[in-house]
Parts: sequence; structure tokens; C-alpha cells
Amino acid sequence: MKLQINFFVKILFLVSSSIAFVFLIMSIHSFIKLTIEEREISDFKLDVINILQKLVNSEECLTYTFNETPQKGIIDLNKLVLFTSQYGDIEPTCAKALDFDYSVKVVQLSRKVKTYSTTIKEKRCREECYHRGYACKIICYTVCEEVEKKVPGHEADIEEKSWSFGLPIESFSPYKARSNELVLSLPVGIRYNETFTADGVIYIHAVKGELERFYSLVEYICEIAEFKPTKDVKVSRHFSFSFPVKIIDDRVCMVNSCKKLVCSIPIISKEFGEGEYVINFVYNSTTRTINIY
Repeated sequence: MKLQINFFVKILFLVSSSIAFVFLIMSIHSFIKLTIEEREISDFKLDVINILQKLVNSEECLTYTFNETPQKGIIDLNKLVLFTSQYGDIEPTCAKALDFDYSVKVVQLSRKVKTYSTTIKEKRCREECYHRGYACKIICYTVCEEVEKKVPGHEADIEEKSWSFGLPIESFSPYKARSNELVLSLPVGIRYNETFTADGVIYIHAVKGELERFYSLVEYICEIAEFKPTKDVKVSRHFSFSFPVKIIDDRVCMVNSCKKLVCSIPIISKEFGEGEYVINFVYNSTTRTINIY
């Protein structure tokens, strides 16, 4: 009887230990997974912040320059208008993102501007004449002097305006195919000229997803091929697609989400359905084509 009890206690101890061990392994696995996810979110946020800072504080992007000195935090209106026309559906070349895409909106805040009365100096001239000699010859000359003049102040309403560039929001991966998404903002000045700067806010909406990752790699291969057209390139990556992906003319599409491709090299790609793939991206320097299969 005693032996049976001891045996039962040992079995119970082994079962309890096994359950505790399994629970410990599961807890460690969950902790590691959570840590990795938090690290990915943190890295993504840092990457988005870097892009935003580059747009605002880089002379190559939107920064206003005065006397050859970049004015950080101040956006040049002329550059902003140019970005709106050139980068209406693609990312600016000065701030390319890797593995994610973004859309930018700059909003000029409405406010009332009051200018106060000021005193300026104005030059005023008059002609003076006098008689000279017995012949009564008239001699005239001009006399000028500076006088102070008050200019009255006035009020003006600054209207709210907005400018947008980058990839359109509707081109982002469908919600099911997104892994990270972030919206950040930063206060900026919008410089019209040397005497006027409006208050504004720049917003960036960034998305990392299945379509963004595929699109970024196609762009990357194209840039390498354009830079070194005589060198073959092959890159293989694992992809998981929640929806079919295909290239139609100059656009990469997933369902109704399409991104414009700017590539001078012909791209030949098979269509990928929902599922797991190891995809090859190959640039052939002989045929000067990019093949994706």
C-alpha cells in the first residue's frame, strides 16, 4: 500500500513538473514574441520619424534656405508646391522609405495677423529759388531732407490651406495585409518670402504591409539595374500574401490598392495568389529586363 502511494506521488509530481515546464516554455515564448513585436513597432516608429525629420530639415527636401543656411523647421513654400506637382503619387527621391510607404499632408493653420503702426523715413525734396545781381537772374536749386512718416497697422486673415504628396492613402495595403501603421505630426513654419512665415503642421501617414514590402523590393531592384545596367542581379525573398498581387503596366496592385512604379526597365512578372512564396527578383543585363517569378 505504501509503495502504491509513493508511486502515485511520484507520478503526480512528474505530471505537475511537466505542466509547469510547459507553462514556463509557453510564457518564455510569449515574452520573446511580445518583445520582438514591440521592437518591430519601435523600429518602425523610429524609421518614420527619420523620414519626417529629413523632409522638414533637409535642404534636398523642403527646408527653407536663407543666405545659404538651412532654416530647420521652416518649409519653403516654393519647394512644397513643387513636391505637390512632382510627387503626387510617388515618394520624393530625397526621402525614400524602405519596406514601408507614406503619404504627407502639410496644413497651413488659419489665424488673424495684426501688423502694428510703424515709423519710416521718407525723403522729401523741394525747389528753392533766389534772385542774383542787378540783372535779377533767377537761380534755383533742390533741397532734400528726410522726414518721419507713420504707417498705420492693419489686420489680415490667414486662410487654412493644405498640400499633399507621396503615395495616396488608397494605395496602401488592405487592412488585413498591414503589419504596422502610424500617423505622426510636427509643427512647422511655411515660408512665403523673406518677411512672412505662416504657422503650419506636417502630417505623415506611414504603412508597412505585404504590398509595401513587395513594392519596395521591386523599386530596389530597378534602382540597382538603372545604376549598373551591365551587372546581373538576383534577390530571393519569402513573402506571405493575404490577397493576390500582380503588376499591371506601371502599377503594383493588391486587390484595389495600386502603387505607381517609376522604372525605365521593362518588368515581367507572374501573378501571385493568396499564400506563401519564395519570390525571385532577377535583372538580366543581356535582355535588359527584370523578371519576377
